[in-house]
Amino acid sequence: MSLKNVGVVVMGTDSNAILTGIERAEELGIPAAWVPEGIGLDPLTLFAGAAGRTRRILLGSAIITTFARHPVSLVRQAQVIDHLAPGRLRLGVGPGHRDSQQSTYGADFHSPLGHLGEYLHIL
Repeated sequence: MSLKNVGVVVMGTDSNAILTGIERAEELGIPAAWVPEGIGLDPLTLFAGAAGRTRRILLGSAIITTFARHPVSLVRQAQVIDHLAPGRLRLGVGPGHRDSQQSTYGADFHSPLGHLGEYLHIL
């Protein structure tokens, strides 16, 4: 494992708090900032904002749930972030947890690894 991917989870009560946390992590020399999707704010949108406020820190999603986002939409968002912060996006994706995905999205969770494989193929 490369230590350049080791970092901190950045959370906050609003977008500005999270962006400030990412900036502070970069100032401290931390290699990566990881933002979980479960905080209620979209990590990829936050990374678009962080791209203009930082220069080196890696921006990692922990994780984007596959049932919540069409793979083509995810690719388009990731491409924009890569243009704004070349080479700094670390895109984590996964099926999420059975209970939350079924209750929130009505997802058919009988084969989450098969679903993930198909999703990654599309990506």
